Amino acid sequence: MERSTPQYKNRQALRTVMDRKAKGLTISAVAALIVVAAILILVPRGSEEPTVLEAHVIGLDSFGNYVLDVTEEQLHELGADAGYDLYLDIDGERLTAMHCHGWNGVPYGATFLNYNASANEISLGMYNAYIREEVPLKGGDEVGISLKGPNKYYDSLDRYLEPFSGNEDDYASEEIFANFRELTGASLKEDLIYRSASPWTTKDDRTYYVNKLCGEEGIDSLILLDIYQGDLDEAVQPFKDLYCYGLYASGHVQANKFHPALLSSKDDLRKFFEMLDGADGKVCIACKLGKDRTGTFCAMLQALAGASYEEICDEFMVSITNYYGIEKGTEEYKTVENIYIHPMMYSIKHPEIIGNYHGIDWETIDFEPFDPYDAAYSFLTSYAGIDSALIDRVIDKITAR
Repeated sequence: MERSTPQYKNRQALRTVMDRKAKGLTISAVAALIVVAAILILVPRGSEEPTVLEAHVIGLDSFGNYVLDVTEEQLHELGADAGYDLYLDIDGERLTAMHCHGWNGVPYGATFLNYNASANEISLGMYNAYIREEVPLKGGDEVGISLKGPNKYYDSLDRYLEPFSGNEDDYASEEIFANFRELTGASLKEDLIYRSASPWTTKDDRTYYVNKLCGEEGIDSLILLDIYQGDLDEAVQPFKDLYCYGLYASGHVQANKFHPALLSSKDDLRKFFEMLDGADGKVCIACKLGKDRTGTFCAMLQALAGASYEEICDEFMVSITNYYGIEKGTEEYKTVENIYIHPMMYSIKHPEIIGNYHGIDWETIDFEPFDPYDAAYSFLTSYAGIDSALIDRVIDKITAR
């Protein structure tokens, strides 16, 4: 018979305690596994922490947008293609940016991450606004990029997200290919103001068609919005046999490289009206494609001539139908109006929002038509500070009142 000593009793008690602890730990481990399994089953996959791509500012592109040290392939790995929204976390602030190719499909005043195929780089900017004024960054600053999802307009946009053709055979006429037409509306003088793609800087066959059409219409003066005057001599040299070279050689071409953020630059606004005031005869206004910068200034000229809100919107949208083949009355046409033309017009009516586009929720704004003349005249004189005498001379020049 075993002896019952105090040491033996202590060892037995210790074993009992250890057995109980082991059983308790086993039960706890099983319970923990059950909880983890339940979480994996019950919690939606969408609640997982999103993948964040760390990007850094490494420079500026030709438009002054921030170039980031990420690639298109890395954005694809996040799940983003053209037309998708991304979250940008910058110094404690979260912005939403649309990923685009060649700046296509971006809403007016919206932040974008653009893939420029020719430069093979990703740039962070704002469409028709100065991002460096709204979101100041410097080299080396970090930008966290994560996927938000398809842009809310994505399903309504098809052609507007795609690059347009540079082949004349894909267009219904030479005029549509060159985006060349007379500017009309209200009291605008007939056969005076024309608009077009550039006669020199499109880098495709549009150059030849623009020159041809300018010659057929007998254009006397050119106002170019996408090239500095000092760079013209090199640009025109390969095209000395074309019509517009004669205008250049005779001193009838005025040029300035206007930033697409026209409404944000009071100096550029003044410069354009000074150029038009000094132009002779029939005038053709052109930028690279005659679409955005040209369209904005032409909208102002129509407004000053008394055109209606609807006439101005319709005229602006002609370039969209020309390049993208979007038909008037379709859902895509209406969507483009809502994300581009109406916000631009609203900015002219309410210039206090310029410089704060990244803080605007366009979904809360009603785009009600207004009197374009009063809005444009006030915008140019009160906001931009242009001498009313200059604006009045331009009105007298372009209208048949």
